[in-house]
Amino acid sequence: GRVTDKEGEMGTKVMKEFYHELSNFAKMPVRIIVRLCTDTEEVRDIFNSMDGEFDSIDVLDDFWHEAFEVYLHNPWLTYTLGLHRLRESGLAPEMMDAMDERSLTLD
Repeated sequence: GRVTDKEGEMGTKVMKEFYHELSNFAKMPVRIIVRLCTDTEEVRDIFNSMDGEFDSIDVLDDFWHEAFEVYLHNPWLTYTLGLHRLRESGLAPEMMDAMDERSLTLD
């Protein structure tokens, strides 16, 4: 859902604090996998913008949406539920993250 503070409040201040904390995590040798469980376009847009802004964050939508995104870039690749679960677990995040963002090549 939407980003809130511990009192359940939303807003610009809460988003700035959230971005600040994420930027602190992004400086560490960690990989953050965000598994979205929403159909709210506004929430998807917020987290997808973070995916583009921070290299250490990978935002995953539901299986069907991710499979469609992979198909758009790599129609030859069969995106299975097993592959989706591997992405959720954080296995090979650099390679796995690329499959729904660009065409995969041997280079």
